[in-house]
Amino acid sequence: MGRVILGLFMMCGVIGTAILMNSSLGAFLDPMSLVFTLGVIVAGAIVSFPLSSLSEALLPGNARCSEAKARKAVVFHRLADLAVASGMAGTFVGLVMMLQNLDDPSAIGPAMAVALLTLLYGVAIGELWLRGVAVSVLASMGTPPKFSDRRGAVPLYMPLGALFLLLTSFFVMLVAMADY
Repeated sequence: MGRVILGLFMMCGVIGTAILMNSSLGAFLDPMSLVFTLGVIVAGAIVSFPLSSLSEALLPGNARCSEAKARKAVVFHRLADLAVASGMAGTFVGLVMMLQNLDDPSAIGPAMAVALLTLLYGVAIGELWLRGVAVSVLASMGTPPKFSDRRGAVPLYMPLGALFLLLTSFFVMLVAMADY
């Protein structure tokens, strides 16, 4: 577990340093996007698993036998899938907000920020943290995890497709606004 915390700390440090090199940290903090992302993860977890399975997986020290560790890894893989899916859903929410505010150019930027930050939060939480915990749990079982067997229900190309759709829509909006 210490390895996971150290890795999470290092990941946040690298991302934070990259952000601070060209911008302020405040530009990357959006409470609405974070609440949306975490809300979808929590709601999806409650729908996906009984509360006993969630508490067994999320509370430290509960996974002693290999079966319990395997169940814990399954829960964390599912949470990672939900995180990426929440990022995609947030991207679409932000896109709808953008399209609703075409007549007010000052509202387009904040809506696009919601879309992009929700995608960033979903991918960072899912792929960099939760999936890392799942792989760490599997590795602690003594057998190396097979990455080809478990990629998740939401492949990484899905958020990239959502990002492409968002940026294409933004480009079309800019071209349409230039005609006015």
